[in-house]
Amino acid sequence: RDVTIPAGVTRIQGDAFMGCTSLTSITMNSTTPPTIWEGSFDPSIYKNATIYVPKGSKSAYISNSRWREFQNIVEK
Repeated sequence: RDVTIPAGVTRIQGDAFMGCTSLTSITMNSTTPPTIWEGSFDPSIYKNATIYVPKGSKSAYISNSRWREFQNIVEK
């Protein structure tokens, strides 16, 4: 399963994707990482999902304290 987050999204509320354990691909269209809270994503997603971010923005996601929890961040 996959989801695409539009560039205009600036935050992802807690529990937004909690329970979505089959989520394997998240495409981010913003070069600036949206704010996310603990619990915005199911814990299994941090290991299993691939986060696709715009070219040149991987460092912004990795330097963000919440987004860096994702183990697979790839520029597209």
